[in-house]
Amino acid sequence: MIGHRCFGGPGTPSTSGSDQLGGNRNKFREACLRCPLLQPDPAQKRRLDEIIVNLHERLAEAHERGWLGEVEGLEMTIAAAEQTLASMSRQINLGMPVIPPRRHPDPS
Repeated sequence: MIGHRCFGGPGTPSTSGSDQLGGNRNKFREACLRCPLLQPDPAQKRRLDEIIVNLHERLAEAHERGWLGEVEGLEMTIAAAEQTLASMSRQINLGMPVIPPRRHPDPS
């Protein structure tokens, strides 16, 4: 997950926080969590768990303060993050394929 970049040109959301538009890092992280191109590193599973916990905390705050637009966005992000986490659990490492040596035709 670290270093993932959505493919959309300058200012496109990125988990690295290197947005060129000067926006909020959290919004960029949320946009990437919703990205269908996101293929997180299985080693980052614990980090994604932490992000989901943080999103739930922010969702509770948004409910308390009546930030309905924020509630909707956070709910979408949580659903996408949980789906990504579930897909990480289903990933199977098939390893590197073995390519047999090339056979040369018999010169006779």
